[in-house]
Amino acid sequence: MPRPPSPNAIQISIRVPPEWLERADVVATKMSRPGLEMTRADVLRMALVQGLDLVEREVKKPK
Repeated sequence: MPRPPSPNAIQISIRVPPEWLERADVVATKMSRPGLEMTRADVLRMALVQGLDLVEREVKKPK
């Protein structure tokens, strides 16, 4: 059953390669536990946050 939308989130639409979705599905399966089902969307949100953190650190590095 899908989770209800978060009132603090904005829905966006992006195109990604099919391989990214396949990878996200594998990670979601490995991260899921009884009582805590991880979805593809959960994994992609986690990856986005971690990726943004990394990019921000790179941008802030002195040259």
